[in-house]
Amino acid sequence: MTDTQYALLYSVSPANAHTALFNEYFNYVYSIVFNKLRSCGTKEDIEECVSDVFAAVFEKYEKNGFSSGSLNGLVGTIAANKAISYFRSLSSKSKYTAEIDETALSEISDDELLVENAYNKIKEKEGLPLSDKRELLSVLLSEKCRKLKGSIYNRMQVDFAYNSNHIEGSKLTHDQTRYIYETHTIDGVVPVNDVFEAANHFRCFDFILDTINEPITEDYIKQLHRMLKNGIMQDDEDYAVVGDYKKYPNEVGTIKTASPEDVSVLVQKLLRRYDNTPVLDLYDIAEFHAEFEKIHPFYDGNGRIGRLLMLKQCLENGIVPFFINEEIKHFYYMGLKEWQSDEKKERLIDVFLSTQDDMKVILDYFRIDYDRNELTARELISKHI
Repeated sequence: MTDTQYALLYSVSPANAHTALFNEYFNYVYSIVFNKLRSCGTKEDIEECVSDVFAAVFEKYEKNGFSSGSLNGLVGTIAANKAISYFRSLSSKSKYTAEIDETALSEISDDELLVENAYNKIKEKEGLPLSDKRELLSVLLSEKCRKLKGSIYNRMQVDFAYNSNHIEGSKLTHDQTRYIYETHTIDGVVPVNDVFEAANHFRCFDFILDTINEPITEDYIKQLHRMLKNGIMQDDEDYAVVGDYKKYPNEVGTIKTASPEDVSVLVQKLLRRYDNTPVLDLYDIAEFHAEFEKIHPFYDGNGRIGRLLMLKQCLENGIVPFFINEEIKHFYYMGLKEWQSDEKKERLIDVFLSTQDDMKVILDYFRIDYDRNELTARELISKHI
């Protein structure tokens, strides 16, 4: 975890930022404190010193922020200084040497009670909240920083890339997508563009997390498109504009889309409307998506960009995110068409609610907290009539 990553996580939730830093640096801090106090302190003294170290780190950030540089070095310096201060205090109070098991240092990560005690001591210190909740956005930011394998961050990277690309015609299997993500290599004979699109989607997912506090603007959307289509080989370079709006008209099925001359004005109008909505619900996100897809601002990649924007909107507003898979894509496209042409809204929202149910199974497995108060499609629509 870097100071920049901590700042991003802190901006989303100070309590979750504290918890993430504690989880990442506990063993490191405990090692420093243990080595200094093992000859003069009890286990409780060491736990108290560890909690003081983290309290000092948190307070430093809240007062002055972290100067750019190594967060690891800052934590280590504070830990060493606190340990020296405790050593002097304990040594002056008592001349006897406390017996501490020599193997304790190697068993730090397995001592759940020890970790819990230090954690609780920090929670007791006034004004330094820690979170017992595992909220999706905070967990994703933390796991991205820590590069944890087998995490929900890894699972969502693969699931979202595979499904969003697959319904657009990618021939990659889910296992091949996962293999590309985990090893940065390919398994078997696969189309080159499919590999690029999978790898690019992984980068887009990270970009959304890294810019979660930034507003969606025209430049943001274009940057996302540039990232998604980077390196893709095209049959017609004249049509294939990357990172900017389309040059020529296009249509989706029988539905006409915005003319190239109108795209920028329509996108700006769409963004202004949602800039004035401080908190979005699933209806707002569905409406934004349907209108964005009807504009169809790019020559290609509109569906994937639209679904990436929905991911950002869901994470920003504490809504369970979702992906569209092969089994439900027909109903998804029908829902978009009905919303855009007939103003029938139930089908698209029902599709999103159904796919949210699939995502909730994953969240439950990884013990992620989410709002369980669910509205039906009809209830969501009635709120906006």
